[in-house]
Amino acid sequence: MQLFLVTSEHQQIRESEVVNELFRNGLEKLHIRKPLASEDDLKILVSAIDSDFYSRISIHSHHHLANEFGLGGIHYTEKDRANLNSANLFAKGNISISTSLHTLAEIEDVHGFDYYFFSPVFKSITKDNYLPRFSVEEIKKSLGKTSKQLIALGGIDTNTIEKLQGINFIGAAVLGAIWNSSNPVKSFIELKKIADTIH
Repeated sequence: MQLFLVTSEHQQIRESEVVNELFRNGLEKLHIRKPLASEDDLKILVSAIDSDFYSRISIHSHHHLANEFGLGGIHYTEKDRANLNSANLFAKGNISISTSLHTLAEIEDVHGFDYYFFSPVFKSITKDNYLPRFSVEEIKKSLGKTSKQLIALGGIDTNTIEKLQGINFIGAAVLGAIWNSSNPVKSFIELKKIADTIH
């Protein structure tokens, strides 16, 4: 199972250094989600990350920075998606396009993206009262036949990730389990050891 990381909304101590170290330890993809950050704030963060990893970074806002820095992806929120049409999606060249889904119906109804975050799968670590709307069994049943590339998000840590075994997710995205840790790199390595055993 691939591991994705979503940034904290707020700047973290040694954030770019931690990101570089996580990439060196097997991080598949970084999603930069900082809705309150200015364009200059994002430029500073991206510039401090090793350019060798740019193809593995997706950005959630100020999308034009993907072309400016040669980043690998653009993420559209549910709100962004309402203002899109197919021409917007297919005009991005080699940049991967992702979006977020929050209901089982959306898995069938939303098309045209390279991969999809589905959340919350478990109780969120970082958002109070952000609870799953469906049981793990309901999710497993609904995802059983889909060909979509789905990434589990919400409440993923060393205690919950094993529950994704046998569900049709290609990966898991983590946030609180890493950024709330006193040792983000160590926490990521422990989580990755488990992820590598999940199919």
